[in-house]
Amino acid sequence: MAMSQIEMEVYTSANRFFRTQTEKTTSVDAVKSQRRYEIAKECLAQLTTAVSAQVVQVARSGNDAPSVREQIYDSAAEIAVNMADALLKKLK
Repeated sequence: MAMSQIEMEVYTSANRFFRTQTEKTTSVDAVKSQRRYEIAKECLAQLTTAVSAQVVQVARSGNDAPSVREQIYDSAAEIAVNMADALLKKLK
């Protein structure tokens, strides 16, 4: 199934966010970081429908500035990372 433009922008923003988070870790934390990334990526996939709906709603309101969309995408990525962190903490 082909990805929509909105989904592609979500994943691009998320990958940028995840890369910056991953680069902050040391090699000792590399395995934990990779697991965190995989969980967060899956969480983000589950959030895509809601994020897409929010972007469409913003576009319909006439406030479809790229910076607004990027804020929505960045927020979704941050939520996904927080969800991953919560799951990893619970699994400890």
